[in-house]
Amino acid sequence: MAGMAVIGAFAGVFTAFGSAAVIAVVRRMRLINRLLRRGLRRDGIIVDFELEERMVARRKGGQEMRSDWYVVVEWTDHTGTQWRERADEISYNPATKFTIGDIVAVLIDPDDARKFWIDLLNESQTHDLSVTPELVIRR
Repeated sequence: MAGMAVIGAFAGVFTAFGSAAVIAVVRRMRLINRLLRRGLRRDGIIVDFELEERMVARRKGGQEMRSDWYVVVEWTDHTGTQWRERADEISYNPATKFTIGDIVAVLIDPDDARKFWIDLLNESQTHDLSVTPELVIRR
């Protein structure tokens, strides 16, 4: 009986971690969709590339090195505050696609500038948006 309780506890822990990961992804997708609809658009300047390497467990045992790249972007929000943040991680060296000094779109929540999205793939341009100097409006 004790063995079943331990297995049940482990199952509960793994389910909680899996659920938390799914919830985080869904929340991020909702934020991006909301910013595409009503976010303030600012030009950001690519100022750096960062590489984070770490060891991760492989499915069949052992470990392997994982490399996550980040594009670092600077911009000024609608309140005049300057920001320097990393875009979402990418799996390839960004220097193959971007150059320091390139301009990328940054979409900012007008109510909370801490909520933003750096649009490295230019996805905000593929949506049917009408851009005014301050506000991105969904048609």
